[in-house]
Amino acid sequence: MKVIVKNKRGLHNYVIEKKYEAGISLLGSEVKSIRNSDVIFSNSSYIFIEKGEVYLSGLEIKEYASANILNHDPKRVKKLLLNSKEIKRISEYVNVKGLTVVPVMIYFNSKSLIKVEIAVARGVKKYDKREKEKEKNFKKGLL
Repeated sequence: MKVIVKNKRGLHNYVIEKKYEAGISLLGSEVKSIRNSDVIFSNSSYIFIEKGEVYLSGLEIKEYASANILNHDPKRVKKLLLNSKEIKRISEYVNVKGLTVVPVMIYFNSKSLIKVEIAVARGVKKYDKREKEKEKNFKKGLL
C-alpha cells in the first residue's frame, strides 16, 4: 500500500469510529495527476450521501500539464464506489447517531488501484484537543 495523501486536519478534528475502503470514480487526467501526487485535501473536505450514492467534495486534484483541452475541473465532486450495504450502514451512522463521514487518505492498494479510506467519525471538542496537546508535549519532555 502506497499512501498518496493523508487528511491530517481531518484526523486532528475527529475521533474515528469506523473505517471503510472505497473506490473512486476518476477521469484519465485525474489518475495521471494522482500518480504525480498532485492532490490536496482542503480544509473543507467532506463526504455526503445523496440518492443512495456517496460523493467526495473538497478534494483538489491539480490539472495534468500534458492534457490539453481534455483536462478536468480540479475541484469537481467525485463519486465514491461502495456496496449498497456499506452505504446503508454509513447513512444510518450519520442520520441516527449524529456522526459524520470524513475522508482519511488516498492510496494505491496492492493491485495499483486508487482507493479512498473514509471514516465515520465524531467531532472533537476544544478541551479534548488541548488535553491531547498537553499529553503530546509531556511525552516530548516540554512540560
